[in-house]
Amino acid sequence: MKKTSLLVLIGLTVAMSPLLAQTKRPAVIAYFMGDSTAASRLPAEKLTHIIFSFGHLDGDSFKVSRKGAPAIFQELVSLRSRNPDLKIQVALGGWGGCMTCSEVFATEKGRWDFVRSVHNLCRRYDLDGIDVDWEYPAIEGYPGHPFSKSDRQNFTDLLRLLRNELGPKAEISFAAAGFKSFVDSSVDWKAVEPLVDRVNLMTYDLVTEGAPITGHHTALYSSPMQERSSRSALDLLQSIGFPMSKIVLGCAFYARSFDQVPDQNHGLYQPGKFKAFIPYRELVKLQASNNAIKAFRDPDAHAPYLYNAVTHTYYTYDDPASIQEKTKYVIDHGLNGIMFWEITLDQPEGGLLDAIDRTISAQAQNQIRQYWFVLLTAGPHRDQDKATAAKIQEGHLANIRRLYSEGLLKVAGPFGEDGNWQGIFIFDYPDKAGLEKILQTDPAIAAGRLNYEIRSWYTASTGSFKPGKPGN
Repeated sequence: MKKTSLLVLIGLTVAMSPLLAQTKRPAVIAYFMGDSTAASRLPAEKLTHIIFSFGHLDGDSFKVSRKGAPAIFQELVSLRSRNPDLKIQVALGGWGGCMTCSEVFATEKGRWDFVRSVHNLCRRYDLDGIDVDWEYPAIEGYPGHPFSKSDRQNFTDLLRLLRNELGPKAEISFAAAGFKSFVDSSVDWKAVEPLVDRVNLMTYDLVTEGAPITGHHTALYSSPMQERSSRSALDLLQSIGFPMSKIVLGCAFYARSFDQVPDQNHGLYQPGKFKAFIPYRELVKLQASNNAIKAFRDPDAHAPYLYNAVTHTYYTYDDPASIQEKTKYVIDHGLNGIMFWEITLDQPEGGLLDAIDRTISAQAQNQIRQYWFVLLTAGPHRDQDKATAAKIQEGHLANIRRLYSEGLLKVAGPFGEDGNWQGIFIFDYPDKAGLEKILQTDPAIAAGRLNYEIRSWYTASTGSFKPGKPGN
């Protein structure tokens, strides 16, 4: 390793030292469709981001045509007086709200006109950025909306223009589905990763109006009867190498009910007919007023559900316990944060947002993290020519910087003589197997110029490292 590279990495070590016992607080992102009065009442202290939903395309330009929008923006921005770090974004599209996206974003002029209009809107109302909710590029989404294979590249070009125009400090995100055809066809994940701050994963509506049988519309885990879940969506993205530190897990602040459901297995995985979308605050009232509605939990999916055997009505939803478990999952697995549709559907007190806030606060008060100690040593294949070796080294250093920027690498401590390529590293990652997969993608390790050994883990709490148990 060149001496200049050593200095860079040693500098990183020094810079990161104060962060050793800190874990980044997860983002808490609320989609918002309320009026100015509802905006003024939002619990800003419990949120990191609010996303005004939705703007739309008017020709090639981005417009927000909702009545009272300027007053709503004013109220949202004023919430920064209670939470100076609060970010306010505006969303494009939504389900059924992107009919002309494929056509407009297919041309450079269309993309530029849109991006400039977004920039003008953000400056006018002092907004922090945009969330692109195009459902979906390159595959069928809302019935009747055009789509094209070229949408995938056009989506990348759109995000690149947004980043260039809005600047490095702007908040840029997009909403993503978690099913395979979207992951495979809609997005060039490697190309968009450096362009966005995060991806809001819509891990809800997994069971919708057209479902032939009931199920969990926002399950955390898959079950023998239902493959689609939050975990299956995350596994898809992890399998293609997209960093979990840029993924936001979605939750539902609403229930879906089904009628004509047989009284078998308390209505779960039974034939039924979709009945209604129910805000969580209304579901709580309904359950409290009707003794025939009984609560159950699926131990496989880690999901709640309700069933009324008198009316044969089934309900699938998130409750405080499932929200708490999802929040802990986000923290334990190093995800970027948690988001939900939609905040005005919650109870004003003792609701689902409060469950998120309590879980995060409890974790912060008793912060103990596992840190993996990794030793890198010279590998067996070091006979590449100079040009190849230099290219591998460049990729290795770029990978180190990326892992640091994502918060996974906490300490980089190189040692040895010039060209020795050895080092001690400390990683913040929830499990050893996952860390091994990350290490194996490093160019120097993949080429055999470096060996790695995960020796043990360390725990960090209240500002100091302490030796922990051996790695397993």
